[in-house]
Amino acid sequence: MEKNNSGCRVSGVWRLLLVVSVFLCASIHKIDAQSFSVSGTVTGSGGGNEIGVVVFVKGDQSNGTMTDGQGRYSIDVPDDNSTLVFSLLGYKTLEVPVAGRSVVNVRLEEESTVLDEVLVVGYGMQKRQFVVGSVSQVSGKELLKAPQANVQNMLAGKLSGLTTVQKTGTPGDDSAQLLVRGRSTFNGSSPLILVDGVERQMQYLNPNDI
Repeated sequence: MEKNNSGCRVSGVWRLLLVVSVFLCASIHKIDAQSFSVSGTVTGSGGGNEIGVVVFVKGDQSNGTMTDGQGRYSIDVPDDNSTLVFSLLGYKTLEVPVAGRSVVNVRLEEESTVLDEVLVVGYGMQKRQFVVGSVSQVSGKELLKAPQANVQNMLAGKLSGLTTVQKTGTPGDDSAQLLVRGRSTFNGSSPLILVDGVERQMQYLNPNDI
């Protein structure tokens, strides 16, 4: 009887040790799965720090932040397996696995298809990266959909920032006045009209030639 009781006591101890081991492993795993903070610096292709880069956890865009004036960021990630997404206009979107690191520094590459895109402006062509003003465009096919004979009247409601004012409907004198940025703009708000690089009156332009 004593021998059997001793055997039972030994078996009970091993069961207790096994339960404690499983509990400790589960606790350690739970601690590892807790969120932690990741910080770092985002630089551009030229080596300078990038301001306003959007940083968020992949699959959860509500958990995000932006880089400050020194290109630095700080964000909480749920676990070691998280992936950070870095996004900025003009640069390729970058995805970087955290892999348990608390410091993640990245360098963004320029999106050449965006920066090298050429825009046609009134005085020639420029790359998008050098255009600092707002550019609106409308095609000739779109203009011809309007039931008007005058190009100036056709532009009404077609371009953002453009106001058209038609004061009379007299045949031959029904051209609309074009205003950019409103009537009270400093130094006048009438646009400069260039056709094939030459200044001319738009009301005499054949809509079918556009």
